Amino acid sequence: MAENKVKFGLRNVHVWPVTYDNLTNSITYGEARRLPGAVSLTLDPAGDAVEFKADDVTYYFNQNNQGYTGTLTVAMLPDWFREEFLGEVLDATDGVQFETSQSQSTPFAIAYEVQGDVKAQRFLYYSCNATRPSSTYETADTGEPQTDELAFNAGPRSTDFMIKAKTLPDSAKYATWFTTPWEPKVGV
Repeated sequence: MAENKVKFGLRNVHVWPVTYDNLTNSITYGEARRLPGAVSLTLDPAGDAVEFKADDVTYYFNQNNQGYTGTLTVAMLPDWFREEFLGEVLDATDGVQFETSQSQSTPFAIAYEVQGDVKAQRFLYYSCNATRPSSTYETADTGEPQTDELAFNAGPRSTDFMIKAKTLPDSAKYATWFTTPWEPKVGV
């Protein structure tokens, strides 16, 4: 199969709840949910370069890979995401959703698709945590929607230090990428 020459577009954002069991050093992923309204996604590397000088040269150089910091912009962050991953609470009796100073975020995995000129690539980040989203509200007569921005980090898993994966367009896992998070068959 031919390789993509360009990439564009963002769609099919999905999230899974992540449960860590420190006693067995294992991770369980819950059911995937589609997160609608993806506008943009920015991921920046996290971690510093390690440079050691000796003999008047760079004797040793390596990266301290701590994953990525990201911002996901969506049309509107769904209430279920705010409850499940940001710790907001729903008072079902009164129909009011609220946050407190003790609201805690919970980990999740995120997957998405980026279009290409040949076939879309699909990506997965295994261990993410989000902060409360920023929102902007403006009076405007243009009818242009405003968005929510969700800042999150995508770090290494504690079990095997995996950070991310992506499918190749002819991968056997491509069709089921958004069903369950892919796990490597070889040692990491």
